[in-house]
Amino acid sequence: MNQPIQLPNHKVTVSRLGMRIIDPLTPEEWQELAAGIGGMATSIAFIVGDWLVYGQTLFGTDGFPDKKVDSPSYQLAIKATGLDMSTRRLRKSLNLGRVATDADLEPDPADKGQLNYIPFVNRICCWWRRLQAERFLSNATKAQREVICRDLEPIINIYNQLKQ
Repeated sequence: MNQPIQLPNHKVTVSRLGMRIIDPLTPEEWQELAAGIGGMATSIAFIVGDWLVYGQTLFGTDGFPDKKVDSPSYQLAIKATGLDMSTRRLRKSLNLGRVATDADLEPDPADKGQLNYIPFVNRICCWWRRLQAERFLSNATKAQREVICRDLEPIINIYNQLKQ
């Protein structure tokens, strides 16, 4: 469980600036890299957390050792490490095709006070993309399609109510 994370292929090296493919990969080798990359990505929050807890245990927060790690301390740790683990920043960066700045992350003033429904919509869109990647439409029976249509009826009803 606490094993070092390594990419499973000697044809690939990783540095601060990204991944470098030294020799051509097969489709299988390319796909196998996902687990190593995911392991590194999900580990960073734990690594920063361990670093922060260690420092607070020794040096304390506001001079008091063993105090729980608070949000301002965590934000300072993110700045000190130069990391931003925000999924919002990642999503925005992917949409922009570049690393999103703090200004890019500012909410639209017209949305102030509005609940964010995008995570719910994104989950449905991800589900649908997964089905498309599995070639669901070309392989599904009529009954399978009807079940999904039935299950999506509430979404259509919500949409129609909003349009009134």
